[in-house]
Amino acid sequence: MESCVATMREARELERTILRRAAIVLAVAAPVLAGAGLHRVALGGVAGAAFGLASFHLLGAAITAALAAGPVRAPAQVSLKYVARYVLTALVLYGALRLDTGLFLGAAAGMIVVRFIILLTGLLGPL
Repeated sequence: MESCVATMREARELERTILRRAAIVLAVAAPVLAGAGLHRVALGGVAGAAFGLASFHLLGAAITAALAAGPVRAPAQVSLKYVARYVLTALVLYGALRLDTGLFLGAAAGMIVVRFIILLTGLLGPL
């Protein structure tokens, strides 16, 4: 039980690390894009990054729930939550595309930036 608690603390710390790094990237990118006149892209980038971070949090919650569910129910729970996350992603991108192309491009870029930060954090570790 102690190792499970330690693992959950590590997962929360990893989420905080990724959140801090995403905030740094957005603090630089959003004003640069807005200053270049790309306000919709900047807004989409912030919204996309926020959704990407929420999706990452939901992934962690799904993994934690699967560990608690046991080996029989875990695959069904993980599969359902996986599909739900990607349906939400599709709906967010579709909604952004219906509103404005710049908003869509920013949202997609924001989501990709979060995944890139997660990848770099996994490769380089906490710096």
